[in-house]
Amino acid sequence: MFPGIQTDDLLLIPTCQNAAVDLIRLGDDVAQEKDRLLEVFVNWAKLVCDKLMARGYWCDYLDPAAGLPMIHKGPNNPYGEVEALGTLLGYSFANAGCCKVILHPKWGSSVYPASMFAKAPLEVLLEVIREVEADSTSPLSSSAEPSVANGKELSPSKREAKTSLELDEETAEPSIENSKDASPLASTKVEMATAGTTKTP
Repeated sequence: MFPGIQTDDLLLIPTCQNAAVDLIRLGDDVAQEKDRLLEVFVNWAKLVCDKLMARGYWCDYLDPAAGLPMIHKGPNNPYGEVEALGTLLGYSFANAGCCKVILHPKWGSSVYPASMFAKAPLEVLLEVIREVEADSTSPLSSSAEPSVANGKELSPSKREAKTSLELDEETAEPSIENSKDASPLASTKVEMATAGTTKTP
């Protein structure tokens, strides 16, 4: 997908946005919701990539409809969002005609997956994501889950990393306060699929 890019330290950031409608259905409302969620993701990914590239790091994000890179155009080798979420996070899927649809553990098929990639230290990536989240001018909704996965370790085992200074004492899980004005990453966790190590920035 990215000719000449070494995958040893490539971070994969799959995101899942909670759709307002069931995306397994057909109809104008579904098409409009997909367009809205695409715009939310592209706006967020552009902000994150701009900040990473300004710091000298390579990154790219995918057109979720085509599965192709948006910044570094290359071979026509589509990336499978559904397969990646199944492999990395163990999500199941359903068949909708000739297409596979991801089934989110909380949202079912009311989910819109989209991914970006970065060659940057995890701590830098999380810092940039926090900066984008903190930007009140960011035109993003509050219904997505980010995941950060080492591009080399496509293992279904998952580990969680804090994305804020708050830790839910009852569940001992990292969390972010929910806010209507926050980015699509608010009120969610960052999960890393790695080979048996937990990284907490």
